[in-house]
Amino acid sequence: RELEVNEPLMVSSARRTLAAVVVVRLTGLLRRRPVRVVTYAIANDDPFRPAPGPGPAGRARRRLDRLLVRLVARSVDRVAFGTEAAAELYHRLVPQLAARAETVVLPGLPAACPCPPADVDPDPGAVLFVGSLEERKGVPLLLRAWPDVVAARPDATLTLVGTGPLLADVRAFV
Repeated sequence: RELEVNEPLMVSSARRTLAAVVVVRLTGLLRRRPVRVVTYAIANDDPFRPAPGPGPAGRARRRLDRLLVRLVARSVDRVAFGTEAAAELYHRLVPQLAARAETVVLPGLPAACPCPPADVDPDPGAVLFVGSLEERKGVPLLLRAWPDVVAARPDATLTLVGTGPLLADVRAFV
């Protein structure tokens, strides 16, 4: 009844996402059961900003990526934007998404209480990263900055939880 896909501006998965949508839509037509396509969008960085000297092949790839993103966006029935910035970016780059899909912007959460729960012994030097180990999540920046953190705070500890394309880099760092 429902297929959740990667957000349309995730260019690296646009081909697979579009293929999944086509298969699910066709299957839904054959079974006479429509499938709703939904997504959660948090991107706030333009993946199409000009690259330095991409050359003819790079420009062609970018055009193809833009087309794929538009096709994925046109296939989405519902989108939840994780931030106002994401909604603004999508409205600017992929207006057909907002024109076609039912949209909602999730309000920002209030700041957490600065006090720890009574049964937790806080470790002020502990840093926890949970997420995909990839460049867009800031992993290279974190790894480059960590020696400076330890120099300023020798008791600091870093825990990384996740997997992704930079797993080997993280393991080498550790």
